[in-house]
Amino acid sequence: MPDDGTGHDRIRVVIVDDAQPLRALLRSTLSRDGRFDVVGEAGDGREGVRVVLSNTPDVVLLDLAMPVMDGLEVIPRIVAGSPATRIVVLSGFEARQVEEEVIELGAAAYLPKGVRPGELTDTLSRLCRDVPVCAANGRRPAATPVAALVTAPDPAGMGPPDSCLHLVDVMEDYAICALDVGGKVVSWNRGALRVKGYADDDIIGSHISRFYPAGDAADGAPESLLARATTAGSAAAEGWRVRKDGSRFWADVVLMALRDDAGDLTGFLEVTRDMTERRNSVDTLERMNRELEQRTEQLVRTNAELEQLASVLSHDLNEPLRVVAGFARLLAEDCSDHLDDTGQSYLHHITLGVNRMRALIDDLIAYARVGADTTTGEPVDCGAVMRAVADALSLTLANTDAELSVGDLPVVGGPGGDLYQLFSNLVGNALKFVAAGVRPRVAVDSHAEGDRWRFTVTDNGIGIDPARRERVFRMFQRLHPADTYDGTGIGLAICQKVVERRGGRIWIEGAPQGGSVVHFTLPALGEEG
Repeated sequence: MPDDGTGHDRIRVVIVDDAQPLRALLRSTLSRDGRFDVVGEAGDGREGVRVVLSNTPDVVLLDLAMPVMDGLEVIPRIVAGSPATRIVVLSGFEARQVEEEVIELGAAAYLPKGVRPGELTDTLSRLCRDVPVCAANGRRPAATPVAALVTAPDPAGMGPPDSCLHLVDVMEDYAICALDVGGKVVSWNRGALRVKGYADDDIIGSHISRFYPAGDAADGAPESLLARATTAGSAAAEGWRVRKDGSRFWADVVLMALRDDAGDLTGFLEVTRDMTERRNSVDTLERMNRELEQRTEQLVRTNAELEQLASVLSHDLNEPLRVVAGFARLLAEDCSDHLDDTGQSYLHHITLGVNRMRALIDDLIAYARVGADTTTGEPVDCGAVMRAVADALSLTLANTDAELSVGDLPVVGGPGGDLYQLFSNLVGNALKFVAAGVRPRVAVDSHAEGDRWRFTVTDNGIGIDPARRERVFRMFQRLHPADTYDGTGIGLAICQKVVERRGGRIWIEGAPQGGSVVHFTLPALGEEG
């Protein structure tokens, strides 16, 4: 430690946290105290390991939640490569969740990120001055052999081994291997036996290229990693490695150069973790993402095709229909007196057919355009949508003396046009399918269910046979003749498409007093998508 001017050595600190403003605040706090030198910073776990092993600080302030490599993965690497460095976890997680785990991994202390500056600096000072660690004065003695980092026994042959060296030996999730300056194995811990499969007698004296696939070894990958570590102090790599039985595993490797006080290279320390399971999980996730992208592209193409279909229906089919309707109107106006009863009947059926065809085209266009509006994030007041629907149906409501009651409806995600279609079709059906002489009564309401809303549209109509309640959501499915109840058989299919595109579902039940209840769910605002 450099002298702070009071006869005491200053404490060398490395800060590892992905939040740059917090690193700046910690640097300022420590610099103002006068007892500390911040000798390095890093914004992710892997870079943090490199900075710590290059600077061998007295203490490292370590965050847990970081990109590339999290704090729980960083701790064993620092313990193995720089056992004299005290690790202080400074995290936003609650202590009860992580404190015991980080201490077991080798951290010296856990502090919450909201700790007062004075408490932070006093804790660091106490840890570095009053609590002995693996090596005296915050340094590993230069005379310590390379192999001792892995298997050193108690010097006197009695008593427990040094705590850090013992920790290195028993960490079975990490293969910790000591190498000489040429990259040959000097010794390793139990974790190396478990991960790579070799006993000491099988591997001591072998070059690390033995762990590489033949192609990578021939391409000089092991030598390249050793050269990078020699130059930079440490090097990291991921790739396939080979066990004794020939099986392969995906390895996350950190290789650290070890030097004596004169700066001469004395060997290397290799820390390897078997990441095959995580690699397989990543591969699975990437495959699922690719499949999702392909399906998304397919949906985009399908939507484009539906939009094109809507344009064709709107223009190419309506054009001849307008011609037929126009000549039928002229025939009725100019030649009606010359038509007998049979001619008048023909003309009436032509007009009915034209009107039905126009309604069918309009409904097909509406179905094709569901979801074309992509403004899903815009909030839409369902109460306002229902007021617009009631205005549009005001003539029907007046002519049938219908009663429409609307409860408190929530705000959900857009687009509003699709929601208008949904409510309009459901309320229109409720007003239409009523027995002769019965005053229609329709109630629209909603209530919260967890992270979504359930809506209900209740009527006193003729009801639907339970065996046919799923069938009515299919395209062109009609339960009654057109001369009894008009319609195209597309309205409920439109409703289902609107609801399901938002991640909800729609179904029909019988009403207690007769009629039907249509239920549908929509995600609460911010949850759809």
